[in-house]
Amino acid sequence: MNRESNVTTRFLKLFVENQKAIYSYIFSLVYNADAADDILQDTVALMWEQFDSYREGTSFVAWGVTIARYKVFEHIRKDRLKYASLSDGLLEKISLTAESRLSSVDQRTAVLRDCVKKLREQDRKLLEIRYEKQMKVKDM
Repeated sequence: MNRESNVTTRFLKLFVENQKAIYSYIFSLVYNADAADDILQDTVALMWEQFDSYREGTSFVAWGVTIARYKVFEHIRKDRLKYASLSDGLLEKISLTAESRLSSVDQRTAVLRDCVKKLREQDRKLLEIRYEKQMKVKDM
């Protein structure tokens, strides 16, 4: 596997793992599925272009949300009539609130992962079967 393909694989893995969080952030600001889809596409394209600026080990979601914020603001500026009630200051406050919620989710996820690591292997396997493979308890 060549270097470029490794980078592509790494980007896609990180993006797929974090796509819902980035989309949720975008949707919370525009509250329109079609607009959110378009903004997500533009965000992903820019994330890919700038992937060399992403620092491994940092929050991919935080990095993606930063890029998404600029794309959301760009979208709102282009369609100012539809978003006339949103001043730049209000939009910034909404954006920061959404980001802090994502940060809180990231922190809770990290704590949960640490807790799961402390479980016995057979208990971790039960969680994996139940939640990752989505098997019903009665089927387990």
